[in-house]
Amino acid sequence: MERSPLRLDTLLLLLMVAIHGVNNTLYLGPPAVLLAGIYLALDLGFRSPHPRVAPWLFRIRLALATLAILFLAVLPLATLVAFRVLGEPGSDLFVTTRTIHDGALQTEAAVRFLLEGRNPYVDSYAQTLVARYPMWEEFQLNFNPAIYHYVYLPVTFMASIPFYLASQGFLGWYDQRIAYGLLFFLLLWLLPLMAREPAHKLGAAITVGLNPLMMGFLPVGLAAGINDYFVLSLVVLAVVLWRRGRLSLSAAAMALALASKQTAWFALPLWGILVWHSARQSTSPWAMMRPLIVLVLLSTMLILPFVLWSPGDFWDDTISYLSGSLATSFPIKGFGLSGILLAAGILPSSRAYFPFWVFQLLLGVPALLYAGWRLYQRGSLREFWFGYSILLFAVNYTSRYFHTNHLGYIVALLFLGFLADDRPPEHSQTRNGKSAFGRWPAGLPSQ
Repeated sequence: MERSPLRLDTLLLLLMVAIHGVNNTLYLGPPAVLLAGIYLALDLGFRSPHPRVAPWLFRIRLALATLAILFLAVLPLATLVAFRVLGEPGSDLFVTTRTIHDGALQTEAAVRFLLEGRNPYVDSYAQTLVARYPMWEEFQLNFNPAIYHYVYLPVTFMASIPFYLASQGFLGWYDQRIAYGLLFFLLLWLLPLMAREPAHKLGAAITVGLNPLMMGFLPVGLAAGINDYFVLSLVVLAVVLWRRGRLSLSAAAMALALASKQTAWFALPLWGILVWHSARQSTSPWAMMRPLIVLVLLSTMLILPFVLWSPGDFWDDTISYLSGSLATSFPIKGFGLSGILLAAGILPSSRAYFPFWVFQLLLGVPALLYAGWRLYQRGSLREFWFGYSILLFAVNYTSRYFHTNHLGYIVALLFLGFLADDRPPEHSQTRNGKSAFGRWPAGLPSQ
């Protein structure tokens, strides 16, 4: 049977560009289509390239994919930041038109609170831009409940402080999307390190970098300031370091992820199985204990001060606000179980309380056991990403709200599972602290 002339990464790029092209603006769509066309032409023109030509073709494909991500992901982000910065002084049009996510606005305020010695989990956001974020059209609320609660964990605003200080010092202004954009570039650099085949390396960057559910001008896209790729970059960093045998550094990256957003919590047990797989190959009794000690100490150092600062407020903001047990909890919204119950009239309103945690346990525990067992058997990155996506879907679908960016995050995990290496890393081949897999993009296979 003759092999298809189209590579996997080519098919993925064509798919991503086609999906974006349905709703994209005129000045971004045509360049992306042109780039995809050139990418396609490389496959048709070089079906069996010479081994000396193949690395150059890879670099050309990488450049084309990077330019496509620039047009469809980075330029929308820069455009919306410019809309805010270049707008009329004092105008809140960039907020009322929802060109920036209220979570990004709140994190900006949290950074300022902390620098002023105030607790982001205690102070009200009623006098910040968060209060101007419109909630009526989508939630039929005349106020934003986020003014009472900061839902994210401390690393989200603590890691933003250097970006805030540098931007204020050099530019005189700050936009939270600066930090998220730079972490997005880190993520793109890390993604190819999880695969061996060139097509899979490129495919990982293409599918995550052009994820249509998290890119472009979507109200919950990267350009608007969602922080999903912020935490994903930390989780990816943790597994890349694990793959290279740097277990303690992997633990540090995972601790940062755990202390940034609740989404990362569901990666923790699966990451633990990966570390166990690697540590059991060592004769040192500290091989398993060392990364666990790093994980516990660092995550505790990052979270515990805010817990002790005001335990009740921290719990309300990061747990109760999400569960719906507060009068000011986030309203029910999305296309999960909560949306079905609301549409069927079982729940009287989007503000009603319902014990979704029961269904999360009923679906989440079997999902964890299934994902954990498969990962225990294989010990590969592919099973890690598939397991993480299965577990997160089970928990999110039965949660109080399941939004587009939550689904987009899960789709990104599925793509990573499809493209990541299916073979356990050979840590025994690591010499002098350097990975046996080489650096990116050196050491590429010829085809």
